[in-house]
Amino acid sequence: MRRIICGILLCLCCVFAFDEDEAINEALDAVDAKEYAKARDLYLVLYDESGKVEYLREGILVSSLLNDPRGTINLVQSFQKKTKDEDLEIEKVLADSYLKIGDLNNSIRIIEKIKAKEDTPLVQEILGSLYVQSKRYDDALKELQKAYNETHSEASLEKIIAIYLDTQKTNLVGDLLNSHLETYGCSQELCKKSIEFYIQTKQISRVEKLLQRIEERSPTIQNATNLIAVYAYEKKFDEALEVAKKYPLNRSILLELYVGKKDFENASKQAELIYQEGKNPEFLILAQIYRFEAIKKSAKKQDIIKIVTELKKGIGELKKAQNNSFLAEYLNFLGYLMIDYEIDVKGGMGYVKEALKLDAQNYEFIDSLAWGYYKIGECKKAQEEFSKIPKAKIEELEELKKHKQLISSCFSK
Repeated sequence: MRRIICGILLCLCCVFAFDEDEAINEALDAVDAKEYAKARDLYLVLYDESGKVEYLREGILVSSLLNDPRGTINLVQSFQKKTKDEDLEIEKVLADSYLKIGDLNNSIRIIEKIKAKEDTPLVQEILGSLYVQSKRYDDALKELQKAYNETHSEASLEKIIAIYLDTQKTNLVGDLLNSHLETYGCSQELCKKSIEFYIQTKQISRVEKLLQRIEERSPTIQNATNLIAVYAYEKKFDEALEVAKKYPLNRSILLELYVGKKDFENASKQAELIYQEGKNPEFLILAQIYRFEAIKKSAKKQDIIKIVTELKKGIGELKKAQNNSFLAEYLNFLGYLMIDYEIDVKGGMGYVKEALKLDAQNYEFIDSLAWGYYKIGECKKAQEEFSKIPKAKIEELEELKKHKQLISSCFSK
C-alpha cells in the first residue's frame, strides 16, 4: 500500500513539475503582446523557481515599462543584493524610476555613476537636464555644452538657450543661435523659435541676413519658408513673393503674401485656384471678397452681380460642408453688397438677418440691416437698428458716420 501511495505522489510531482522553457516562452509572448504586468510576474516566477538572477533582470526591464516605479526600485535593490556586477542598463532603469517618483537627488546620483563609465553625449544631456531641474545651472551648462560640442544637436542647443534666458544671459543667446544657424541650419521648429527670439530682442535684421545666406546656400522649401516668414513680418512682401515663386509652395502662402501686399487681384486668382484644386467653398468666397476689394473703386453693377452670384454659390456649399466660424461674416458681406448696390435689397437684408442670428451684437451686421431699411425707405426701423451701435464705434469709423448722417436725415423727413 505504501508503495502505491509513493508511486502516486511521484506521478503528481511529475505532472505539476515546473517547466522552465514553457514559462520563458509564455513570458516572451506576453512581452510581444505588451502584457507587461503578466510578463513581469512570469519572469519573477522563473527567478523564484530557478534562482537564476538573469530572470530577475528581465523582470526589472519589463517592470520599467509599467507605471510602477516604486515596484521597479524594489526589484532593482533585490537585484543589486544578488550580484556584485554593475549593470548599466539596470542603473538607467533605477535612475528613471527615481525620477518618476520625484526623487531628483537619487536620480542625479545614479546618472553621475553611469557617466563615470559611459561618458556619452546622451548621458551628458540627460545629466545636464537633471541639473537644470535642480537649478544647478553651472553644472548643467558644463554637461550640455559637452554634449552639444560633440553632436550639435538642437535638443542640447535649446536646453543651453533656456538656461541663458533663465539666468538673464540673453546676450549670449543671439551669438549661439547665429553660430548654429550659420553652420548647421535649423529645423522648422528651431527656426520658428529663433525668429521669435530675434523679433522679441529687436534683432530681426540679423536673422533676415542669416536666413538669406542659409536659403542661398541650401535652397530648400523649409529654408525658403523660414525666410518668407521673416520678410512677411517685416512687410517686405515683394521680397517674400520673389522667394516664394522659386519653389512649389502651398498656394495658401502665396495667397497670404498677396493679401499682405494688398494685391487683391492676384489674391483673388490664388483663392480661385485653391478652390478649383480642393473644392473648399471658403476659398470661392474669399476669391469674391478679394475680387471686390480689387475693383471696388471702379466697380460696375454688373461686376457686383457676378460676385454676388459666386458668393451665393460658395455660401450654399459652405453650409452643406461644415460649420464655419466665419459664416456670419460671409453672410453679412453678401447681404451688404446686395443692399448697397441695390441688386436685391430685401434679399440682402435676409442674409444680414441670418448673420445676426449667429452674432446678434455685431455692429457691422446691425449697420448692414439699418442700411437695408434705409434703402427701402423704412426710416424709423433704420434709425432703431442703427441706434444699437455704440457711439464710440460710430466716431471711430467713417462709413458709420456717413450712414448715421444719411439715416438721421431720412428719419427727420
